[in-house]
Order: sequence, then C-alpha cells, then structure tokens
Amino acid sequence: MRMNIKKTLMISATVSAGLLLAACGKESDFKSAINESLKEDYSCIHINQPSFFRGVRDLPEQAYEKYQKDSVDFVIRRKEDGVWAKNDNSYDEKKEGQLNALVKAGVLSKTEKTEPAVDEYSKKPIDNVSFVVETYTLTKEGEKASNNKKSYYGFPLCYAHKEVDKIENYREASPGGMQIAEVKYSFRYVDIAKWAKDKEVQEQFPEIKEALDNKDNTDVAGLEKTGKGWQSGL
Repeated sequence: MRMNIKKTLMISATVSAGLLLAACGKESDFKSAINESLKEDYSCIHINQPSFFRGVRDLPEQAYEKYQKDSVDFVIRRKEDGVWAKNDNSYDEKKEGQLNALVKAGVLSKTEKTEPAVDEYSKKPIDNVSFVVETYTLTKEGEKASNNKKSYYGFPLCYAHKEVDKIENYREASPGGMQIAEVKYSFRYVDIAKWAKDKEVQEQFPEIKEALDNKDNTDVAGLEKTGKGWQSGL
C-alpha cells in the first residue's frame, strides 16, 4: 500500500512538473507574440495638432500657408509700435513653451522671421504693425523620433515603446474550432529617448513623466493560434 502511495505521489509530481513546463512554455509564446506587436506600438507626444482655425488676421494667407508647409510647427506673435500686442489671439504661449523645451532638448531647431502686417481688405501694409513668426523644424534626433509621419492627431514625436515584463494571467477558449486567448500582462518602457527624460520636456509634457513613472503598467491582449504560432492583434 505504501508503495502505491509513493508511486502515486511520484506520478502526481511528474504530471505537475509537466503541466508547469507546458504553462511556462505557453506563457513564453504569449510573451513573444505580444512583444512582436508592441515593437511598432510607440508612445508618442504630438505637436502641430489640427485646429479648426486657419490663418491670422492681417497676415497674408500665402505667408501663413508657406509656414504650414515648410515647418513642423510654428508660433505667430503680433507686434504693434515695437512691443508685443495685448490680447493677441494669434499667440499661443503654451505651445511656444512646449516647442522651446523640445528645442533645448535637441529635438527641434528654431528660426525667427518678421512678416509685415497687411490689411485684409485694402491689401496695404499696416504702419507699425508686424508679426514675428517662430518656425520649428526637426533635427536629426527629431527625425529619428518622428519618422516624418503626420497623423490625425498631429505630428508625432515618439519616445519609447512597451515590452512585456510578465504574463499575469490568461484564459483560453476554442470557439468554432479556433484557439484564442485573452492575456493580461505587465509591461515596462524600453528604448526611452534621452530627450524624454529632460526635466523641462517632462514639465511641458506631463504625460511623458506620468507614463514613465507609473509602476502599475498592465494591459490585456487578444491572441489567436495560427499555423505560425500565437499571433496578437492587441
């Protein structure tokens, strides 16, 4: 009887070890599949976000369109009698602060140009009124961060991407003969750009600091078993 109990325990241990190895192997496959999808899932900020408002009063339309075409983003500020105009609706101080932080961090370069103010009806120059236009273009570091791909949300500057840290849990199902799994995983940020760690950049874009400092990073991915193994559509 004791021998049977001993054998039973040995068999149970062997089965348990086999199941554990199988689970570990499956989790490894899940991790690989999710990481493959995460390679292109970058964390980014966006500048030059779309606006319903186009043009600036007394700035010729062709000049405005030229700055739109030739720069990643730009800031316009009105001068009257040699001083900055009060209640200047064309000036975005917050955006200027964000863009200048990216200049200091080496992502953007900045140039300034003065444009004359022109009356929109008579098309004649307006005395003692002008615009200072600050234009921003990508540096090599900026090109690396953006891939020159403007999206619906604006011009992206990507600073990191996610990588699976641990498979937390999963559940599988087989609807209609398919093999699918819902996988909860924790992740960390990798390949973090140096400029994203800059204090001033993080002050101007608090979402960067919030993302990188968050210690409770978890997400859920949907996977399907195919002839090429587990595939993730996240």
